[in-house]
Amino acid sequence: MAWAIEQDVITLTGHPVTEDELARAQSQIELAIGRTEALATAELSARDLEWLRRAVAYQAVWAASQHDLHSRMDVTALSQDGVSAQFSGDSLVLAPLARRAVRKLSWMGGVRSIEVEPFMPTPRRRWPVGGAVIDYESEPWRSL
Repeated sequence: MAWAIEQDVITLTGHPVTEDELARAQSQIELAIGRTEALATAELSARDLEWLRRAVAYQAVWAASQHDLHSRMDVTALSQDGVSAQFSGDSLVLAPLARRAVRKLSWMGGVRSIEVEPFMPTPRRRWPVGGAVIDYESEPWRSL
């Protein structure tokens, strides 16, 4: 089952896309999140599935208007004819709204954090207090 269908794209964005454009958008989102639909859908919560549905829908519409999406260079800054631009992260390969949806996924760390209790070792006694002193051969100590 795909994370989004053609009707989802129309409902969320108002723009129709083809099935092929939707499949390409899903593969781009899978690459961005590091999980494939075939392997991960059964493990995902309803919340994560909703954010993935939105991410794929937004990506499908945006990617359809990006004519050179698969042949772009990986750059962070561009300057030409006195005009310059700074790019961040995946700004040239992910739709802005899709990037926002991806950040809301539970494992992407955008809105959740895990708190770990500090390690506090409990001191334990090596021998009983008030009992007989035991030597290395496990015999009780006796005075001479």
